[in-house]
Amino acid sequence: MPGEAAAAARPSSWWRLACGYAVLMLFFGRPMWDSDPSALRVLLPMNFAFNVLLARVERPHVFWPLVVAGNLSVLFGLHLMRFPGTAWL
Repeated sequence: MPGEAAAAARPSSWWRLACGYAVLMLFFGRPMWDSDPSALRVLLPMNFAFNVLLARVERPHVFWPLVVAGNLSVLFGLHLMRFPGTAWL
């Protein structure tokens, strides 16, 4: 059916969310990245969209390296929030 093919060809709303934040990151200056909570506010929606889209990957040899590489910023975010047990970061 033509409607199903058109819906499958359209990018999902998660792609649009992640791409919008990625474009915004290009225009943010150093003051935004130096303050703790503002950088986290930008990276959290991108990380969430990445993980939602990552759930669709079916090949394990592709999935696990992407999980590790895409979620390294979570460890740094925990370190910035001074979460207990992250002093080693």
